[in-house]
Amino acid sequence: MHPPTSGQGLFPRYGGGWMHQFGHVYALQQELLDPSANNWFRAVELWHTARQEGVAMNVSHFTSILRQCVHPGAWAQSLQVLKQMKRENVRPDVVGVGCALAACVEGKHYDEVENIFATFHKTMLLDSVCHLALIRARQESGNAKGAIAAGRQQQADQVPFLPYTYTHLLEACNAEDDAAYAMELVHNMHSEQWAPSQCAMLAIEDLGRRHERLAAFSRPLLSASDKAHSALPSLDASKPARLVVLLSPSAYASPRERHPCSCAVVASTSNRLAKAVLSRRTGVSGVHWRTEEKGLDSLAFATQCSGSAVVTLPGPFESVDQLRAALVAPFKGRRSRCVVWVTTPEAVKRVANSLKELMENNALSGKAVVPAHSRATLMLKSPESREQLKSSLPHRVVHMLTEV
Repeated sequence: MHPPTSGQGLFPRYGGGWMHQFGHVYALQQELLDPSANNWFRAVELWHTARQEGVAMNVSHFTSILRQCVHPGAWAQSLQVLKQMKRENVRPDVVGVGCALAACVEGKHYDEVENIFATFHKTMLLDSVCHLALIRARQESGNAKGAIAAGRQQQADQVPFLPYTYTHLLEACNAEDDAAYAMELVHNMHSEQWAPSQCAMLAIEDLGRRHERLAAFSRPLLSASDKAHSALPSLDASKPARLVVLLSPSAYASPRERHPCSCAVVASTSNRLAKAVLSRRTGVSGVHWRTEEKGLDSLAFATQCSGSAVVTLPGPFESVDQLRAALVAPFKGRRSRCVVWVTTPEAVKRVANSLKELMENNALSGKAVVPAHSRATLMLKSPESREQLKSSLPHRVVHMLTEV
């Protein structure tokens, strides 16, 4: 079979027969969908090669290219990808739109940010990253009034704010001398327990010198900021916002509600397990934790949350009802809102088919598992590779796991 990294040039090489062809096409898709890649030119090159070999491109392939356009600010290429998707009648998902917006912001093409946002805001519910891109574009282009309007629009759409969002909006309030909206933002930051960044603190202090009421109102937040940087979730919003963690709203997540696992925000800068926990606000997600470690030191961040729990599921589970009872136990009596289940493929092998329903619909046999306003992550510890894991678990379950 063809090696994992494709060396395919312009002309297809089918000399090895249909098995060689299949292996090469599979290698192309695996390389194109590699989440750790950060080379948009290579991604586009792979896309052209795959098209020549007849690979059916879906939205995941296009989103992968758009994601790799963010870091270098390849705004022109991201626009070309969106045009190609339109030609092929492939509808972008929210993640892809957010990547295109972020690429245009990084490339300093703020007019394109406005155009993309206006186009997709009509047809889909854009997430926090999309709104942040619009706010940042307006703020950096000198349109502070427009940035405030975008912030109010995000509130009207009931989309949660990211820490970066507060910083840009507070800077806009300082530029526009809007103390009333700044007080609202300070109140929301305090209620969500977000520690202000250095830029946000400077904006609040500068505006507070002109408005005594704001200065008095924000004094508790500013006085506690030194302690908050070590005890509360905080991100340095003075740096450009990267597409790292998406906190998307759900049907029953309040836009002003703190993430159930918000203590993982600080750890997420260096801990990929924390990023996986933060990947969604509610429901269940799955992680393939490739490790041979017997301890749970990498999950120590979860113990810093109030109402959090790391639960080991030894198994083996003989029935779905037995599995559901073990999963629901930490949530009884509302003791926990953020739960990490740690188990092994061997423990859930006999009930593996039900894991797809668990991660997709937050249910087992049609019964909800994780209650509203709570979050859970199922971590399968195994040193095996993704391909090896398919020998013990159904393919459709393995494909829903994020590999760490």
